[in-house]
Amino acid sequence: MSVLYYENDYAWMSINNDILSIYVKQGFILDEDEIEVILTDAGRLLDEKPYYTVFDMSNVKEVSPAARRFYFDHISNKNKLAEALIVNSLTMKMFATFYIQFYKPSVPTKLFNTIVQAETWIKSVKSEVTSNIA
Repeated sequence: MSVLYYENDYAWMSINNDILSIYVKQGFILDEDEIEVILTDAGRLLDEKPYYTVFDMSNVKEVSPAARRFYFDHISNKNKLAEALIVNSLTMKMFATFYIQFYKPSVPTKLFNTIVQAETWIKSVKSEVTSNIA
């Protein structure tokens, strides 16, 4: 499978072996409009297929309540199999912890400090799911 890339005003994205990677650009305060653009563009890469997510939010300054709700309710979540969130500030760690505890994602979701940690975990989850199907 080839790697597909996309970039918009807010993020860089790629899909490789069913793993969607989203890297938010430096210094954004994400509101509903920005999240909608990111998820709509990610949807173009996904093409309605099941996927795993590595979402790097380490450059994000803040996420509004409307953006959190939009992210949680987005239609693309129906095909999500697991999610690794990368945060490196106390503010974003509090947001991500709140997201996990309040919205209780239906798929395995975990916080990480680095991309390497997140990618390692998401690949292990994918491997486990794949071996359970076989």
